[in-house]
Amino acid sequence: MIFQIGIFIPYLCFVLIAGGYQSILKELSAERIGNFFYAYQQATRLNIDVEKFLLLQACESRGKTNAQGDYRNETGEYISNGIYQFQKSTFNKYSEKYNWQGEYLNPQHQSELAAFMISQGLWRAWYNCGKIVKLNQ
Repeated sequence: MIFQIGIFIPYLCFVLIAGGYQSILKELSAERIGNFFYAYQQATRLNIDVEKFLLLQACESRGKTNAQGDYRNETGEYISNGIYQFQKSTFNKYSEKYNWQGEYLNPQHQSELAAFMISQGLWRAWYNCGKIVKLNQ
C-alpha cells in the first residue's frame, strides 16, 4: 500500500498508538513526520514490514534526528546517534560491505541503510528495540 504524505499522517498515528508509542504524537513536528515518511518509503521499496520499521525508529529515537544513546563514561561520548541509533563503526562497516555511500548522521541515509540491513536479515544490529517491535518474527 503506497500513501501520499497527507494520508500517511493518520496511518502513522495509528501505527504509533497501536505500537504503544502514543506519547510521540504530542512531539510530532514536520521534520519527524518527514523522517517517518522516508522510513515508510524505504520499507515499502525493500518489501520489509513497514509497521515494524516505523516502530523501530520510534523505539530507537522517537523520530528525533539528533537522538543520542549509549553514553560511555570513559570517553564522555554518546556512541549511538541518529534516528536509527547507529554507532559510527556499524554504519561504516555496513556501508563498506554493501559498497554504499552515505553520511552517518543523515536521517535519510540511516533509513536507507537500516532498511537494507533488515532486508538482509540483520535486525540484530538493533537487538533490544528489534525484539520489542518483533523484528525477529
